[in-house]
Amino acid sequence: MAKDHTEIKMKIKLAAKKVFALYGYDGASIKRIGQEADINSALISYYFGGKEPLFLEIIQDGFQHSVWEEPSLYDIRSEVRNFIKRVIRFRRKDPDFFSMLNQEMNMQSARKEKIVKLILVMWERLFILLEAGKSQGIFEFKSSRYTVLMIMGVTLFTENICLMDAMHMNDVSEELKEKAMIDFILSGIEARASN
Repeated sequence: MAKDHTEIKMKIKLAAKKVFALYGYDGASIKRIGQEADINSALISYYFGGKEPLFLEIIQDGFQHSVWEEPSLYDIRSEVRNFIKRVIRFRRKDPDFFSMLNQEMNMQSARKEKIVKLILVMWERLFILLEAGKSQGIFEFKSSRYTVLMIMGVTLFTENICLMDAMHMNDVSEELKEKAMIDFILSGIEARASN
């Protein structure tokens, strides 16, 4: 029986993620999520207590399953490269999740504060790496916080489908896009030799 409950909850979450990504939080309804999951809508309230708790659980799960281990300060350049790679792959693996995040951030929703807290935990690891790299002379930049913000922008928000279509970039391989992003970021923060 426990397996049935787990399967139903997972089915609801997957359907809800799809509906939230397509319609946004405000456009998503319990009824629509139930239809997408092919279940009785009452089960959503039974298992999650409503739309907002369901939404927040999906967001929380997304960050917990993203595997953000504590950074090692042994090889900082490789750690930063690997961190960026994980973010890119996480975004690529779960585009509905990132669509949900983007919509909530853009709408300045009541849920934004909770989402920002989860996002900052993830990016704090990069901040630690950047600070360590700067103190060791590996990286060079004016502001660690602003640098983290710029890296977030490049890794999370560059693959706008409309723009990719317009620039005829849909045929570029995922590996090439990933390498280009990582190289672009690292070339912008790596310390340069003084003349």
